[in-house]
Amino acid sequence: MLSLDLRTFIFTVINVLVLVFFLYRFLFKPVREILAARQNELDNSYREAEEANQKANALKKQY
Repeated sequence: MLSLDLRTFIFTVINVLVLVFFLYRFLFKPVREILAARQNELDNSYREAEEANQKANALKKQY
């Protein structure tokens, strides 16, 4: 039969918390930073493309 040992339960909870901490610290946080940097690059590219499009339209009207 299955029995619930308090020491085993506490040890398991502590192990899970340590695992979550290390995953957050060394995996999720760096990945989020990389994704944020990529998003900023994309936003800058879209903004530059929109500015170039506006300049082209202005030159087209001037022509």
